[in-house]
Amino acid sequence: MPRVFINRTLINVETEERVMFVSFMRSSVGRAVRVVAGAAIVVVGLVVVGGAPGIVLAVVGLVPLAAGVFNFCLFAPLFGMDLHGRKRPIR
Repeated sequence: MPRVFINRTLINVETEERVMFVSFMRSSVGRAVRVVAGAAIVVVGLVVVGGAPGIVLAVVGLVPLAAGVFNFCLFAPLFGMDLHGRKRPIR
């Protein structure tokens, strides 16, 4: 089994990129992207796919649509932030 070496600089860069992603997703443009993507997934599910798989796809599309409409980011808790992309207070 090969050894894996972790470079701290690489980890910091990846963390920084993730924080930048969450920062983008909580911005006005990111919010609009979530709404448009969610609406597109719903339309594709209902109009293009149809049937039971289309309904499932439409329900999945409601998640990013609702996230954009109600201004929360489901990815933020994965990076130590609250649902609105703010850093959690240290307890």
